[in-house]
Amino acid sequence: MSNSVGVNESTMLVHHPLTREPLGEIVSRVYENEGVMRHSFFTSKKTYSLGPTTDSFRFVDWPEVFQPLMEQGYEISKLIIARGGLKVAATLHNPKGPTYKDPINWDSGTWGEGLKNEGLKDGVTFTGGLRPGFGYHFHRGFFRLVCTNGLRLETLGLGDSNMSHTNFSSEKLIEELFGYQVVTTPSGDFLLGEPIGKMSAIKKVQKVLTGLNKTVYEEGEEQPIYPPFVKELLAPLEDLSKPLRSKVVEQFEAMVQNSGRKEVYELDLANALTTATNLLQKVPSRSFFGQKNAQQSLVKLTGIYSL
Repeated sequence: MSNSVGVNESTMLVHHPLTREPLGEIVSRVYENEGVMRHSFFTSKKTYSLGPTTDSFRFVDWPEVFQPLMEQGYEISKLIIARGGLKVAATLHNPKGPTYKDPINWDSGTWGEGLKNEGLKDGVTFTGGLRPGFGYHFHRGFFRLVCTNGLRLETLGLGDSNMSHTNFSSEKLIEELFGYQVVTTPSGDFLLGEPIGKMSAIKKVQKVLTGLNKTVYEEGEEQPIYPPFVKELLAPLEDLSKPLRSKVVEQFEAMVQNSGRKEVYELDLANALTTATNLLQKVPSRSFFGQKNAQQSLVKLTGIYSL
């Protein structure tokens, strides 16, 4: 009498995203009387267990993941393949895309003047994995060269797209990364980037900045005046020097008074921080990354207070 267990097996080749050469093979098995599918990834050197999923699960091969961006004119400029092809990280750019004037000046003391005038280039960063639960993560933004070794740093974010294997859609990816018109100032000089909130929210962010060091006395001890969900956003702002924080508040007030627009764009906050830094006679000893973190914190706060 045979004790063998019936098994239904399927395979999928995993290919290199550029050369399309086989990197390995995913074998998926459904055993008799089991309601799950068990996956393994076989390479020439090692076998990886990918764990169980439902029997309707499907993997998306790397060339298929990158194809929508390739059709938009992007090319992979940097590529890292790990664990035989299970994980991939990449940077893509559009070599025929335009170069925009860079309006961000606060970090010139850190990086120097030599590379600043190259301008901004449209790029996409990517991380993903074939293991169930990893998915694919795309981020589009404007990047500029900050080092002669080719290092580029994002100046403005333009959109994100996060997908699992089961809901991967080329159409959704393109819509989320390219689905809105990039706005410029009336003179056409600067990019404003992605809308992040309403101008009325700036007044509330002003109160956040002016009240960073204030507390209220409750239940026998001092407590922050901000709700807990906001507190985690304040750390980069608390790290700003008091003179710089004061100047940022003044610039926010000027934005409210002088702007004829109803929406706030990411570049508005970048310019406010830049101008505040430039107005100080003695610029605080701050790294670029510290101020970049402060800008990102302001972006999140503006979005919250615009709800």
